[in-house]
Amino acid sequence: MKVLLVAHGTRGDVQPLLALAVALKKAGHKAVGAENYVHAGQGA
Repeated sequence: MKVLLVAHGTRGDVQPLLALAVALKKAGHKAVGAENYVHAGQGA
Protein backbone atom coordinates (compact mmCIF):
# COMPACT_ATOMS: atom_id res chain seq x y z
CA MET A 1 0.00 0.00 0.00
CA LYS A 2 1.23 3.53 -0.74
CA VAL A 3 0.60 6.12 1.99
CA LEU A 4 1.09 9.90 1.99
CA LEU A 5 1.39 11.43 5.46
CA VAL A 6 1.01 15.22 5.65
CA ALA A 7 1.96 17.29 8.69
CA HIS A 8 2.12 21.01 9.17
CA GLY A 9 3.27 22.55 12.40
CA THR A 10 5.91 21.99 15.02
CA ARG A 11 8.09 18.96 15.61
CA GLY A 12 5.41 17.70 17.99
CA ASP A 13 3.05 17.48 15.02
CA VAL A 14 5.58 15.86 12.70
CA GLN A 15 7.19 13.33 15.07
CA PRO A 16 4.13 11.05 15.48
CA LEU A 17 3.69 10.83 11.71
CA LEU A 18 7.37 10.00 11.31
CA ALA A 19 6.96 7.13 13.77
CA LEU A 20 3.90 5.95 11.84
CA ALA A 21 5.83 6.10 8.55
CA VAL A 22 8.63 3.97 10.02
CA ALA A 23 6.11 1.39 11.27
CA LEU A 24 4.36 1.30 7.90
CA LYS A 25 7.66 0.77 6.08
CA LYS A 26 8.57 -2.07 8.45
CA ALA A 27 5.20 -3.64 7.61
CA GLY A 28 6.08 -3.56 3.92
CA HIS A 29 4.19 -0.45 2.83
CA LYS A 30 5.56 2.60 1.03
CA ALA A 31 5.13 5.70 3.21
CA VAL A 32 5.99 9.20 2.04
CA GLY A 33 5.91 12.27 4.27
CA ALA A 34 5.15 15.84 3.29
CA GLU A 35 6.18 18.23 6.03
CA ASN A 36 6.86 21.91 6.50
CA TYR A 37 10.20 22.89 4.94
CA VAL A 38 11.55 23.70 8.43
CA HIS A 39 11.61 19.95 9.16
CA ALA A 40 13.23 18.92 5.86
CA GLY A 41 16.09 16.50 6.32
CA GLN A 42 15.26 15.65 9.94
CA GLY A 43 13.54 12.35 9.15
CA ALA A 44 14.84 8.84 9.50
